[in-house]
Amino acid sequence: MRKLKILLLISFCFIFVMSAIAAEYDFADPTALGANNSAKGWKVISGTWAIEDGMYVESDMVGQAAAQDGNAFCSIYQSSWMIKDGTVEMKAKHDAGSSGANDAILLYRMEDEENGYATRLQRDGYLTIGKITGGIYSHILFTVTTVNADTVYTVTVELNGTAIDAYLDGNLLVTVDDATYKKGKIGLCVGRSASPIYFLSVSAEGDGIPKGSMTPVESPGKLATTWGLVKR
Repeated sequence: MRKLKILLLISFCFIFVMSAIAAEYDFADPTALGANNSAKGWKVISGTWAIEDGMYVESDMVGQAAAQDGNAFCSIYQSSWMIKDGTVEMKAKHDAGSSGANDAILLYRMEDEENGYATRLQRDGYLTIGKITGGIYSHILFTVTTVNADTVYTVTVELNGTAIDAYLDGNLLVTVDDATYKKGKIGLCVGRSASPIYFLSVSAEGDGIPKGSMTPVESPGKLATTWGLVKR
């Protein structure tokens, strides 16, 4: 009887812990792989995106000269829910041979393909919160930090009304107050890319967002358009 009680307690704790996990899209999950190595549930806005070795990678490189114009390639997760208040997070790393700009970008509260917020982890040593208006990016605030090549970083953004807090590996680095966008979808971008950037996972947690895997059953179509982000 004692052993049964212990097993029941362990099971209850396991269920409780599992229920507290945010909605997560793990690109290493075999069920995430769609046709032609696409990521199920993601709509490619621009660039060439595919899952490679369990990571989501954009393979079109603009080079450093063109990268200074802020060109970006983006993909947006086609969720039935919107992120309003809560937490969004990405795990990403820059290529071992990368230097210069090379921005790994987390999108959130995207009202459509051209309007929302973006937090950029820049290989040249910045963490930045900005917003996109009509497809044009502008900085709100940034801070200098260390960003090494071939290192997995966790970028976390907490949303509470007009307050936006950006963390790098659990350390709060940037805080802004902006009321432009209230809710929207999440997504990923690479900006000013001269070397590959690898996305391992993305997650979201908030009211109305179901917990567990974000991998859908079917993959939506691919839309090839262009989205440019202005230079910093």
